[in-house]
Amino acid sequence: MEKVCKFAKLDLFMVKPYLKKYMLLLFAVSIPVIITTKNIYMMSFIAMFYGVIMVSYPFALSEKNNIENFYGTLSLKKRNIVNGRYIFTLGTMIFFTILSYIIMIVGNVILRQGLEYSELLFVLVTGFFMSLILVSLQLPAYFKLGYTKGKIFTYVPFFVIAIGVPLLGSLMGESTEKFKAIAAYIENNPVMVSIFLILCGLLIFEISNIVSQRLYINRTA
Repeated sequence: MEKVCKFAKLDLFMVKPYLKKYMLLLFAVSIPVIITTKNIYMMSFIAMFYGVIMVSYPFALSEKNNIENFYGTLSLKKRNIVNGRYIFTLGTMIFFTILSYIIMIVGNVILRQGLEYSELLFVLVTGFFMSLILVSLQLPAYFKLGYTKGKIFTYVPFFVIAIGVPLLGSLMGESTEKFKAIAAYIENNPVMVSIFLILCGLLIFEISNIVSQRLYINRTA
């Protein structure tokens, strides 16, 4: 476990210079977007996008600087590398989720929309859940193919979302009563639904970890 944590810290050390830039960029983009659109909820998904991009940086930097050869000198097993990167990924997504919540609170105060913080928190949990799904689909591709080849496949989840959201909107229009019932249940049980989403996201994330370990251990090049 000690080696796993050290590897996660190594990933953090690699992306630290870029992290500050992304934080400033996130604030620079989010505040005008919130003020212009008056849509505070959008902040959760902007943060999700930034977090997902940040997760790819260790793969890109490792490949660019041929750092994987350095891992061998540290006596790191491939299992340690995968677990460490997944810990780094989870920490990154949690960090950007907290950051987006702070920005959403600030936006709520600026716009004086009077939204309940529990409501903002549920939107945040939804964004966190979606980000876990995205990285869970992307990481196995990176571990199997490397950054350059793998990034082509990592665009697929974004296309799925781009197609799926309008499709979901169409289905909601056709099945209004069913979706009203679902929305009412979520509104009446936000804590329970939030816990369910987090647990489902973490389960999928762990399954992705197991898949990545097998792919990376069997990777020949």
